[in-house]
Amino acid sequence: MQEPDGLWAIIEVVKDFYETGIDDHFFVFILLVLVVADVVTGFCKAWALKNFSSRKARTGIVPHSAIFIITAIGYPFFLFANAGALADMIITALCASYGASLVTNLDILGLKIPYITTFINERVDNHKTKE
Repeated sequence: MQEPDGLWAIIEVVKDFYETGIDDHFFVFILLVLVVADVVTGFCKAWALKNFSSRKARTGIVPHSAIFIITAIGYPFFLFANAGALADMIITALCASYGASLVTNLDILGLKIPYITTFINERVDNHKTKE
């Protein structure tokens, strides 16, 4: 059988990763879940605080969607290029950032996670006031 080339070769790299490699890269899955959860809780927070705006939603959803798509499609290529360690560092930092944002959103919605909410509120975005 002939090896795929061109666009099919690119699709094949991503397909192979999700058929076999995702099990070995749990933090990629965690990041993708955190991005979706952060967007959903962000919408809920805006709705609960009665400051939902389609303009804010668009400016928020675009970068989150980009992170999701770049991670979902780009991570297999980092591995393919033997740059997995670099990608893992970026993924870990993004997981921490999205995790902190998620905990903050949940706190504003009234769901406090013992110790974690306090830890994050004392260390993250102290210069901002809660919306």
